[in-house]
Amino acid sequence: VSYREGAVGEPVASLVGAPFYEPFPILTMQPEEMVAEKLRTLAQRRRATDLADLAVLLAHDVVDSTVAEYAKVKFELVKQGRANRIERIEGTVLELADSYDDQIPLLFPSAPTYREAVAIVVPRIRSLVP
Repeated sequence: VSYREGAVGEPVASLVGAPFYEPFPILTMQPEEMVAEKLRTLAQRRRATDLADLAVLLAHDVVDSTVAEYAKVKFELVKQGRANRIERIEGTVLELADSYDDQIPLLFPSAPTYREAVAIVVPRIRSLVP
């Protein structure tokens, strides 16, 4: 779930391991909480994998209002404060333009391209971040 802090919502079991191992269950965050966590990471660091993960998560059915509730708790851990969190996330997304398409296909071959990720993520940021 997280090695730094406990999950905010009730963890859910997910199967992992295939195709390398016989599938086995682990506890994970709910998808909406994962989205909130990825938004927080984009406010704190610049890793193309965070944008790719967020785009993939948002391509599935997640409830924006639930994400925003989780994000309230997640962003309490951000030292830079509340005032510019949306601007920091949007700035990080823009800064990843030069590196995303070089890095992500090697690490996450099924992830969307930078252009596709931006089209998925950017329109929803303001509804997801409190």
